[in-house]
Amino acid sequence: MNHIKPPTNRPLNLLVHIPKTAGTTANAVLRAHGPGTKHIERILGKPRLARAAQHSDWLSGHVPYERMRDVVTPLTPRPLRWFTILRDPVLQIASHYNWWFEVYARGPHSFFRYGRYFRDLSRQIRAADNTNPAQVIAILDEHGPLFLNQQSKFVLSPRRGWNDAQIAARLAEFDTIALGSDLAPMLEAMTGAPLPPPPRRNVARQGFDRAVFGSPQIAEYLAESHGDDIALWRNANAAGDTVKAER
Repeated sequence: MNHIKPPTNRPLNLLVHIPKTAGTTANAVLRAHGPGTKHIERILGKPRLARAAQHSDWLSGHVPYERMRDVVTPLTPRPLRWFTILRDPVLQIASHYNWWFEVYARGPHSFFRYGRYFRDLSRQIRAADNTNPAQVIAILDEHGPLFLNQQSKFVLSPRRGWNDAQIAARLAEFDTIALGSDLAPMLEAMTGAPLPPPPRRNVARQGFDRAVFGSPQIAEYLAESHGDDIALWRNANAAGDTVKAER
């Protein structure tokens, strides 16, 4: 956490950081513009979070919206402003899959900080024929709770099957939602300062040809199994809240 400021009644900005949506890039920009705490999932239930909620300009973490709201609201009387970054659901799941291919290549220090489940997953992905849609689908299906509908789990809830009206109502609870790679408008809303496009952080090298995620077999699988994220992305783009869709 950055230096502590005196308690404030200014709004507290909260970023719901969905994996592989450029949240690390956003965190780096926020840290350069004011005191805050990233990865609050590591301090849930600890006094440090209560202090941060009183003194920080922003909080960010891999914590679903409903959970973050329920945890932070009792800690401060400050108004809460909500932000997140959404990504094309096929690009997001391909990037997440590639991440677990990549972590092994980052060396033992990076690889062994993950638990056995994730190390075994990385080995499984690296051993697969990732040009074969059937093998990729089998891994996605086996590890569905990790890969499928992650964005909707963070923004909506683990409950599946939200309709368009319910999704629109939830999206309206956010101050700004960045769609894709253009983070500047969201970061400007959070910091109050006009910003150039930030350099990307924590970008994984491409470990395999992601074109496999454009195959008809995977497209059909995702349409059936990844539908909540697809619906969320469609509704967010239709709302036209904020920024350009990912190109």
